[in-house]
Amino acid sequence: MPEPAAEMLQLIGKMPGNVLYTDDCRKTVADMKAKDVKILREPVDYPYGVEAVFADPDGNAYVLLQQG
Repeated sequence: MPEPAAEMLQLIGKMPGNVLYTDDCRKTVADMKAKDVKILREPVDYPYGVEAVFADPDGNAYVLLQQG
């Protein structure tokens, strides 16, 4: 099984259900870091696009997705 697919299988049941779309995931994450947003997972390239995970002030997790 390709590495990204195996990694995704490990995330079943563990990923947040809220997805926000962006045109440039890496730039958006950099902008969020400058505003002290907690980044839970740095941008990662997947076959479907670039994905990162961040938390709001209450600790709720959100996926940030750049479709590719």
